[in-house]
Amino acid sequence: MNTDGGFDGLYVWAQSASDMFTDVEGRVIDFEYFRPYFDQVGLPLELAKSCLVDVFDKNARKPASDPFVKFVPLSVLTRYERLPSYHEVADELVDHRDVPGFALQGRLSWWGGTDLSASPCVFVSHRWQTEDHPDPTGSELRRIVERLAPARKRRWFARSAGEMYLWIDFCCLPQRTGGPLAPGDEEDFRAGLASLAEVVKNCDLLVLDSPDYLDRAWCYAEILVWLCKIAEIHFTRTDSRTNLFRTVQTRHLVKERGRRSDTHHRDVNVVTNLRFRGFAGSDEDLLAIYQAVYTYCNNMADSAQYHIAGGSRGFDYEYLPTVVNFLCTTWLLLRGKQAADPDDIQVCLRIIIEALKFST
Repeated sequence: MNTDGGFDGLYVWAQSASDMFTDVEGRVIDFEYFRPYFDQVGLPLELAKSCLVDVFDKNARKPASDPFVKFVPLSVLTRYERLPSYHEVADELVDHRDVPGFALQGRLSWWGGTDLSASPCVFVSHRWQTEDHPDPTGSELRRIVERLAPARKRRWFARSAGEMYLWIDFCCLPQRTGGPLAPGDEEDFRAGLASLAEVVKNCDLLVLDSPDYLDRAWCYAEILVWLCKIAEIHFTRTDSRTNLFRTVQTRHLVKERGRRSDTHHRDVNVVTNLRFRGFAGSDEDLLAIYQAVYTYCNNMADSAQYHIAGGSRGFDYEYLPTVVNFLCTTWLLLRGKQAADPDDIQVCLRIIIEALKFST
């Protein structure tokens, strides 16, 4: 993957489990085996370890004991003239466990493919207008309200308690714009980032596009993670009932018994869905991202089905090299993206790899 979405100079593989693990039964990764691949793309070894963890575990990620995932109700946002900060709305944020229809689903899986039509939550992907405030003039908040207004008028919306819940970084997490965070806020900030991949995958997506949207590391990471979920749905619900056009944000665009998304026209489907959700960039740029994710999910699903059906543990041996390959190529790509803080590139890499982890 290069900056245009493709990279042909890296192929990670291993002949046997003993190549990849210093302890095969314990699944302890031999990072020295993979070091040449990391070096080829300039990926620091310690960063690779933090993404993969020393002991390889393909099983469903154990969620944090108390994940910090909170949403701001749309009805709260409409009382403000610009996007409010976390501390302005902290007392009115809603914990994810109290949002009907929302759940942290965990890793991608060939058993999964839960569609997004039941969730009233929307993840807002945007770039900040200034380093200190994402929305100093209120234009971003107005765009959000305008985009979601049609959905709020539908009868189904009233039946679902008449509320939407939004995840917006500035509103839903403490921010470091004013300097170091207080200890409690720092803990919440880190806990929130740890669950970010799952939040993105289990919300509808609203893109506040800008000319440099895909050039921003955070925006690129967020849209890639959301496309992971779309790819998973394609492979686990291989019929027309994927409901990609029937989420909280787009349900009003189709009749109650009308058109459903068609998995047989994948490229058109993906582009159309992202257009509905605010993406205004080129089809080619979007599909370059999706093609890599789609291929990855296809390979993982095929491998899982083949090995599970045969009672083999071979999936483990195919899975790790594939993840390492994506880790390396994504790092190469992210290094060309823009970020206010250079450390954000590493955070984005961890979030992407967490989103890609696949469980059988």
